[in-house]
Amino acid sequence: AALRLVSLLTDRPDLDARAQAAAVTLHGMVEAAPRFAGWALADVLIDDQAGRGLTPAVAVIVTEARGGIGTLTRAAWQRAPAGTAIVAGRAGTEGFAHHFDDRTSGGGERGYVCRGPVCFAPSDTPDQLRAALWQRR
Repeated sequence: AALRLVSLLTDRPDLDARAQAAAVTLHGMVEAAPRFAGWALADVLIDDQAGRGLTPAVAVIVTEARGGIGTLTRAAWQRAPAGTAIVAGRAGTEGFAHHFDDRTSGGGERGYVCRGPVCFAPSDTPDQLRAALWQRR
């Protein structure tokens, strides 16, 4: 799951391929240590959603606020499909590949959702963000 997340945040599909290869080997680990089965089940859910056309997305929430969790950030965490990478920060935040480049908050909070090279219209409300999070390419 962590490798898939890093793959999304860095735009490195090779890391996703490595995560998928590792997922095939999880059966033995789940048998040996069932308390870790949650991660394996989350991985199965992500694969199932991808098979239905809902591939993992990156949701970037750009905010002007300093500290605290805004309405759009909270909505992203509550409403996002499994496997979604969610990052929140001020415009121009560095360290997340290109995800904050050329993105503005619109004076409050604004959400940007991308699935691979396909990005949907910016979202200013929780309902718009939810629609983008669940939209297929």
